Amino acid sequence: WLPIVWAASIVTRARKEGRIRDDFAVKTIIDEINTFRGKCGLLLNYDSISVPLVYTQVVTLATYSFFITSVLGRQWLDINEGNLKSRKNPIDYYFPVLTTLQFFFYMGWLKVAESLINPF
Repeated sequence: WLPIVWAASIVTRARKEGRIRDDFAVKTIIDEINTFRGKCGLLLNYDSISVPLVYTQVVTLATYSFFITSVLGRQWLDINEGNLKSRKNPIDYYFPVLTTLQFFFYMGWLKVAESLINPF
C-alpha cells in the first residue's frame, strides 16, 4: 500500500539523516506503522460485508412504531368518576417537549444509520 511504504521510507531516511537516534526507535515507529496498516485492512473487511435489508426494515419499523405508541401512551388524561360518564374532558394544552426531543434524536439517529449503509 503506497502511503504506508511512503511513511516507512521517510522513517528510514530520517534515520540515515540522524533525525532518529537509534535503531530501536526506528523499529518502534515501523511497528506502529504496520499496526496502523493492519487496522486499515480490518476496516476494509468491514466494508465488504453489507447489512441485510431486513435489519434496516426492522429497525425502521420499530422506531416508527415506538413513537406512535409513545405519542398515544404519553398523553395526560384526567379521568375521574364525574368526567368518565359525561365524556366532557377539558382541553389540555400540554405539549410533550421531551417526547418531541426524543423523536428528533431517534429519527436523526435512524437517518444517519440509513446513510451509513451506503455513504456514496
